[in-house]
Amino acid sequence: MVTSGSSQRTAAMGSEQVIPQHPGSNKEAVELYVGASVDVGSHHFRVVDQLGSGSYSTVWLVEILDRRPGEGNAGATTDEQRVALKDVLCKNHTALRQALYEVQLMLGLERKRLLDDTPPSKLRLPLCLTYEVHPNALGSAVRTAMTRLPG
Repeated sequence: MVTSGSSQRTAAMGSEQVIPQHPGSNKEAVELYVGASVDVGSHHFRVVDQLGSGSYSTVWLVEILDRRPGEGNAGATTDEQRVALKDVLCKNHTALRQALYEVQLMLGLERKRLLDDTPPSKLRLPLCLTYEVHPNALGSAVRTAMTRLPG
């Protein structure tokens, strides 16, 4: 299983890439429910509401309570106080690779946007704030905090 400070190798579009794991990734994931407090990466959140759920994930509306600077922030920053938290249940290694690939895509698109100096308002893509991988009884959970899109 994933250990603190380790890296996860994943096959993405025919090439092997390394996805870093955030410290704390070896601890069991906290159950999410309205009112719960949860740490993901460098952020501390409070769950406000459930936005939706599907066969392998649940998306929550969360309020940012605190951001700890210098603790491995994965991606973008935001002035918004409420963001989305996607909680993906990965029952096998293939599902884990797919969930991490989604995170990798968001981070890569954000880096490209920054390098191209494109204003965030020109793109209709969520910005990844932070993410974490946790072991659980069924496999792994990938939690990704991201900005919400209007509409």
